[in-house]
Amino acid sequence: MKKMLVCLTASLAVILFFVNTVSAQTTIPQNQVSDLFKTVSEKGKKEVFLPGVRAPRVCTVPVMIEIPGTGTMQCTGVVKVWAVRADESGREYGGPVSINRTPWKKKERFYLHFETATPIIVSLYQLYPETGHPGQFADSKVVLPDDKFPTSYDAIPPGNDVRLPILLEMDNTLVDEDISIAVTPVDFEPGKYPPLPPDLGMGNNHFISQTESEFVSDGVGATFSLRGHKSETNQYFDQLGKNVLTKKKEMPSGARVIAAAGIEPAGPASSQNYDDIAATFFIKGAVGFIKLTMHKR
Repeated sequence: MKKMLVCLTASLAVILFFVNTVSAQTTIPQNQVSDLFKTVSEKGKKEVFLPGVRAPRVCTVPVMIEIPGTGTMQCTGVVKVWAVRADESGREYGGPVSINRTPWKKKERFYLHFETATPIIVSLYQLYPETGHPGQFADSKVVLPDDKFPTSYDAIPPGNDVRLPILLEMDNTLVDEDISIAVTPVDFEPGKYPPLPPDLGMGNNHFISQTESEFVSDGVGATFSLRGHKSETNQYFDQLGKNVLTKKKEMPSGARVIAAAGIEPAGPASSQNYDDIAATFFIKGAVGFIKLTMHKR
């Protein structure tokens, strides 16, 4: 897959241990998915009064939910993901399509779309295969956030259809392609940011936990943002990708990461209503990883 001229072939095959995971091919009735999304949307926020501030601030809080076939989990976010095809000029056409169940063509272009129940930062990765080791990767590169797209440092706000700012293109082959995404819930109550799993080697007191009060305004509302910490943000997501998505010698034995529990709806691969075709992922803790496979025809 390409971002302009950059190959984005990717996989999460080197993750060694999955926590609270269901296959993205698992299906449950759409009304149950909608109910879970609504539960996290409504209960996953809390009004907090900060010292010296008269108006309350709405912060993200974890919610206990039960996912059929998976069990109970403390959820910090729920995100729906889908794609919309685009022409050579980058103009979208045809409406929402399922990423996993759509037959994709060579060189086909598209945008990724998200709806989230809580504020999240999305990072997108390009992986470089390791020679002689199928399914393993020697290195990773952060595609988003990117300095060329300032809004990529802003949280995706809850309750809206939000398109990532980067136009993607399939490789000119018939080989299936994967997308690797890290979803980081943000804007927690001060002092309540979920710790990263210690075996990621990232430390628990990262700068993200210290920036809950940083926002950008569009004149109407305010959105959590890491624009003021671009250098630290780039370093953080770069290291996160290298620690998780690539197999390094310094990676601890039996390392664990949290893979987002995924639910794929039954039914058609395309619809004018994205709720009918979007894959839904449930995030546990400080970060969740998503793998989406795009099948060629």
